Amino acid sequence: MRTLNSALAIPLYPLPDNVLNVIQTYLNRYLETDAQESTRLHEELLNIHALRVQGNPDKLAVFLACFRALGPEIFGVEELLKWWEILVKPTFDSMGQGKAITADARAIVLSVLVYDDDDDQTGQKAQVSSVFTDKLFEIFLEKTKLPVSSDTGPVIHEEQNHRFVSANVEAVLLAYGKRKPKVRQVPTDGDYLRMLIRWPDRLSSKGWTLSLSRRSLDFKH
Repeated sequence: MRTLNSALAIPLYPLPDNVLNVIQTYLNRYLETDAQESTRLHEELLNIHALRVQGNPDKLAVFLACFRALGPEIFGVEELLKWWEILVKPTFDSMGQGKAITADARAIVLSVLVYDDDDDQTGQKAQVSSVFTDKLFEIFLEKTKLPVSSDTGPVIHEEQNHRFVSANVEAVLLAYGKRKPKVRQVPTDGDYLRMLIRWPDRLSSKGWTLSLSRRSLDFKH
């Protein structure tokens, strides 16, 4: 964590090679990360985020990039839900973020959605993927509700924010659909088809939302 603290002291983005090399060395050393090591890493990252990043937007890009490089898929559901609330969701919700920063946030989410079945002996990655697929689709449906028509500034700003968030979520879902082709063929307990069945009334009024699902799933009537 000394390297991460140093990187945050003088934020350089994209991450310089020396920082990436240290992260890769750590990953090589703890390639078979056990639960204890994962918990320790999670707690140290939370501490660094609270002390160095929260309230300091100039350090967000570096922290996001380091978090992405570390491989968030090593964490369990509860840890990742915490990171969603304090790191990813605020990035998705902020229209002022640069494209590279939102791209890192999208990549973090995608990395926990997509997994290799042969590398998931405990089923933890499948569980994480299911939880976050549900979460993304719920947010997408919520943010694509048509707002009450108004010319007032607050309503216009809210609509723009909803579009920004839904665009980020849509990009992740589409990328997931492309990277996880089994979703199109054998829907399981976390896949898009189940969610289409769960919310038919909400989707029927949004032809373009159903169009998204068709692109992602090759869904046929």
